[in-house]
Amino acid sequence: MSFLQSVEIGFFTNLKKNLLSPSNGRSMKRSLYDYSKKFFTSTNNVGKALIFIFALTLVGCGEAQTPSITVQPKSKIAKAGTQSTLKVSATVSDGGVLTYQWYKNDRASNEGGTLINDQISDTLTFTVPTTGAEAYYYVVVTNVNSEASGVTDAKSDVAVITIVNYDVSDISFYDKDLQLVDTITVERGDEVTLADYHKGPWYAINSRTEINVYVANSNANFYATYDVFAVRTPDELRGIRTNLTGKFVLLGNIDLTGTTWEPIGTESSKFSGVLNGNGYTIKGLTINDTTKDYVGLFGYIEGGSVIDLRLELGSNGIQGRDYVGPIAGYANRATITAVVVEGIVKGRNYVGGIVGSINLGTITATTSRTTITASGDYAGSITGKINLGTITASYSKGNIENTGKYTGGIAGYSDTSTITATFTDGNVKGDDYTGGIAGYLRFGTIVASYLHGRVSGGTHTDGLVGHNSYGIVLASLADGLPF
Repeated sequence: MSFLQSVEIGFFTNLKKNLLSPSNGRSMKRSLYDYSKKFFTSTNNVGKALIFIFALTLVGCGEAQTPSITVQPKSKIAKAGTQSTLKVSATVSDGGVLTYQWYKNDRASNEGGTLINDQISDTLTFTVPTTGAEAYYYVVVTNVNSEASGVTDAKSDVAVITIVNYDVSDISFYDKDLQLVDTITVERGDEVTLADYHKGPWYAINSRTEINVYVANSNANFYATYDVFAVRTPDELRGIRTNLTGKFVLLGNIDLTGTTWEPIGTESSKFSGVLNGNGYTIKGLTINDTTKDYVGLFGYIEGGSVIDLRLELGSNGIQGRDYVGPIAGYANRATITAVVVEGIVKGRNYVGGIVGSINLGTITATTSRTTITASGDYAGSITGKINLGTITASYSKGNIENTGKYTGGIAGYSDTSTITATFTDGNVKGDDYTGGIAGYLRFGTIVASYLHGRVSGGTHTDGLVGHNSYGIVLASLADGLPF
């Protein structure tokens, strides 16, 4: 009897025995697999191979499942000579065990690479090459299933490492609740593309600096620049004074209670940057100096912006002399958007519940819940005076009292400006030129604005506009009579 014949007899005898015991099917599959490795290694064993294939068919033994790579290794920028990492994630559902082997290549291909010794986990740690412009890495994920007929593998995409000679950073993206969203590597000016589920704005934070990231279009392209700094503490808020052109974002509430605030920006050194409150609150802001001009969180803004901020003044509020406002004493070519202010405001000239005076700027979607006391000219629950600007969709609640001229529920004096969709809920009391919306309107317009409260004053006092000089008032109402 030939060797092949004896193999056939022994093989099928064993196969028949196992077929009579269905519970042994899995062990039979394993036995067949082990048998194949032991005996079917010769190039001349064609007949034996046919027997094995036939036997596999009889017992219904299929191949191991191909791994599904769910997270591919990401291409990145990395500095030459530094340590870097790549990571892959894969799954199978047939109970197999996954193994990994990383490869390096000299081209952007997952074929023909050089095996990297000792890199057999789902994470590759490597030293970035010091020569060349790019390096290429990929991983082979293998499913070893003891209950299947063999092993199967899947190759990852190629991760392209762009090699640079300057510092880059791994940037972690967080949402407003500081929950981690994603981590990428960027350099200055990068365009960063993230998944569609990332809805902006997001903030990217690292230990060196912060990046403000906004959605640019429906494909969720994000643009990042190294020019936005995080503000988490009172000291970091005070630190804005050292970078008056910078962009800043709050990453938490800030409590200034028990301290005296020194306004950011002066007439000679103006703030021209951006403060994004990110929906957080600064509370306890206190200033008490009747000899000081340009009083507020910001003293003087020139071309800057304050957005999405809630400001709660201390128990005694803020008090100054001229140009007094919780957000800013004076703002030129500035943008004030989506801010809420609560507290007591006192001053002499140019006193407002948001800004003391604004020129060539915009105030949009703001709320002033303030009690205002003034002793000079130009006082308003939003601003003491506005020139060549706009106030839109803004609300004031609280009483205002001024012993001087030009007092208004929204603006004390509006010069060549537009006031639209505003609402004043409170009493307005002044001397000459007092109105529920504006004490004095020179050119410009007031549209769809409403007063609910009492207005009292000297000459030129009215429920909407104390005195109108070539201005236009449309679709506006005063619910309360002058007295």
